[in-house]
Amino acid sequence: MGRFILYFEPQLSDGGSAARGADAHGRAAGGGETKTIGYLWELPQNLIGLALSAMLRAAVVERVEAADRLVFRCFRRYGGVSLGRYVFVHLEANRDLVRHELGHCRQSALLGPLYLPVIGLPSMMWAMVYGLLVRRNPALDYFRFFTERWANRIAGLEPPRSGGGPTRRRAP
Repeated sequence: MGRFILYFEPQLSDGGSAARGADAHGRAAGGGETKTIGYLWELPQNLIGLALSAMLRAAVVERVEAADRLVFRCFRRYGGVSLGRYVFVHLEANRDLVRHELGHCRQSALLGPLYLPVIGLPSMMWAMVYGLLVRRNPALDYFRFFTERWANRIAGLEPPRSGGGPTRRRAP
C-alpha cells in the first residue's frame, strides 16, 4: 500500500498534541537544526529503529507520518514497538494503539539516551512476563506497568487520577 498522512493529532495530557509544531500534513514545522538535534538526542533508539525499518522494508504495509514520527504497520502479531522516531505496530492496530506508541515516542523525546534503559528494556521485559502472568490471572492489566501507564497518560489515553482512576485495558 502507498504512503498516507495520519489525520488525527493525538491529544496529550498537557493539553497539547503529539503533532505540536506540525504543518497541515503532520510533518514537523521549524528549522532542520531542531530536527537534527532531536534526532541526535534520541540517537541510540533512532539507529535501532532505522535498522529495523530497513530490515522490515518488504513487510511494511503503510508508512504514516505523524508528529515527525514514522508509523509502520508490519507485525502479524499484536502489539507495537517504539524506537525513537520509528513506530512499528501490528497490521490491524487501532487508533489507541498508535496513540499509545506515540506516547512512547514522547518518552523517547523527553529521556533521549536514557529511553532504552529506563523505558525500552523494562517495557520489553514486562511484555514478555505479562504473556506468562496473564495465563494465571486473566484480569491482569497490561497498562498497569509504569512504562505503559506513563505512555498512555502522555498520549491522553487515561483520565486524570481525580477523574476516577486509570482506564482498564487489555494488552494490545
